[in-house]
Parts: sequence; structure tokens; C-alpha cells
Amino acid sequence: MKKILYFTLISIISLCFNGCSKSYIATVNGVEITKDQYENAMKIIEATGNYVDNGYINNSKENIEKNYKIDLKKIIISLLVENEVVYQQGKLLDLEPTKKEIDIKYEQLIKSMNANKKYKSQIESVNIDKKYLLELIKKDITIENYKKAFQDNIQISEYEMLEYYNSNKEKFKVNEVRASHILISTLDKNNNEVSKEEKYMLKERANKIKEEIKNGESFEALAKKYSDDRKSGKNGGDLGYFTKNEKNIEFTSKVFKLEEKEVSDVFETSYGYHIVKLTEKRNYVKEYSLCKDEVKQNILNEKYIEHVEQLSKEAKIKS
Repeated sequence: MKKILYFTLISIISLCFNGCSKSYIATVNGVEITKDQYENAMKIIEATGNYVDNGYINNSKENIEKNYKIDLKKIIISLLVENEVVYQQGKLLDLEPTKKEIDIKYEQLIKSMNANKKYKSQIESVNIDKKYLLELIKKDITIENYKKAFQDNIQISEYEMLEYYNSNKEKFKVNEVRASHILISTLDKNNNEVSKEEKYMLKERANKIKEEIKNGESFEALAKKYSDDRKSGKNGGDLGYFTKNEKNIEFTSKVFKLEEKEVSDVFETSYGYHIVKLTEKRNYVKEYSLCKDEVKQNILNEKYIEHVEQLSKEAKIKS
């Protein structure tokens, strides 16, 4: 199912299609996919892996670096080729977006990037041009429109859904935790990161709070007193139950490694410095009645991937 993961990142990965290198790694019905596109895609996917639950990439990084690079290279090239195949089909079916739709998507993308300054700076290092980005958003929306049009024409029976669920229960297993945190924010009122000097002092404050916890002070009382996350702070820092997908991966990558009742060391995310207390871990399989929409979408995604693979077989692809 790893290709579904990459298709869900099209909006981010599509930023890589700048550059006009004469060196290309493949052609799709005569359209070149350049070495520059591949190299920029690699940078963006690796940067994105720090901010989304990109399980395949993160797991691959645990392997030998050389093998990881080879494996990821194949995936990226495959993605770029298949995106081009789908885009060409979308154009043939007149599924390109209006200028208004492109502008709305652009504003949403910029707003999202501005909310995470570190991520924005990493993405900007790829030298994105606004005019070209607008053209790429057009391509991205066309691909999404094609996918939606394809899936809207598929009928899935209740029997097929139930059979899929019973044969793939591991896909509906929920791993979640309940945790509390104390946040010392490093963002100002305009959501910009404070100066290095201020960050240093804020980290010292977080370390002092951690020492108080070590010395037996109540985590809940300290959260109410110090946490800049006022919503959870008034409840002793309690965040309730959540999965890896429901919080920032910078945060969950640390939290999910904790044992029950363990308190983390101070760690940093895009929001500031955190101290986390893990209350409980639990695992269960969702009941069919509670995940029917997810079952249906999984089936649709798999049928779509099979369709794209067939389109790729029929296309004139050279590498």
C-alpha cells in the first residue's frame, strides 16, 4: 500500500517540478522527466518526512543508507512517471481546474507553509518560483480531479466491503496513546519563531520544569501553571487519546517511544519545547460498523492504483 502514501503527498511533492535540465531520466509519451525533478523530489520528500507520518520513509531510514537511497529513488521515479501519465489523461478528459481554483489552492498552500517556518525554509531551499508553482498546482488539481472521476464511477457492494475488512483486519488496527504535555512555546503572537537568545532562555525554563518533575512535583500542577498550551494546560496537560496521524509527527515520533507513566526529556518541535507524560497505550481493531467509510476508501485507492499501473503499461515510457 506504499504507493497510496505517495499519492496523498502529491501537493507537496509536486513542488519539485522546477528546473529545465537537459538531462532526463524518463519520458512519458514524449514528455521528459528531468534529473532536476528527481533530485528536488528527493529533497522535498525527505524534508516532509519530518512533519508528516511518512511511515515508509522513516522505516526505510533505519536500513543501510545506501539501500534506502536506491529504494527511495525507484519509488520517486515511479511516482513522477505515474503522475505524468495521469496528468495527460486528465487533460484529455478536460479535467483541468479554473484559475479561481488554482488561486485558492495556492493561498491554502502558502498559509499552510507559513504555519511552519522551519518546514517553509526547507522547501524554499529548492528555489520555488511562484509562476511555475501556479502551473504545478494546476497539474496537481488535474490529477486529483482524474482520481475523483475514476473513483466516482466505481460501485462497491456491501459484500465486497465486508470481505475486504475480514481479510485485512490488520489495516484497521488502532495504536493510540493517552498523554499529557507541558509546552513552552517558541513562537511569538504573530506565529514567528523568537530570537536565538529568547529560545535559549525558554529552553532553560523547560529544563527547570523537568527538574521539578524529577524532584517529585506534580506534572499536572506544573502544566496548569506553566504550559503555553492553555487548552490542555487547564486540564493538567491532558491531550486525551490520539494516534500518530492525529498529531504533528515531530511530536508523536517522541511520544510513541515512551513507556506508560514515563516522562520524556525536553524536546523541540516547530511549536516549542515539550515535556510529555505518557499515561496509557492501547491497541484494538476497529469494528466494521465504525470504519465502513475507511474500508470503502481503501478499496477505491487500491483499484485506482491498479488503474494507474495499467495506464503506465499502455503509455510510451522510456528511461
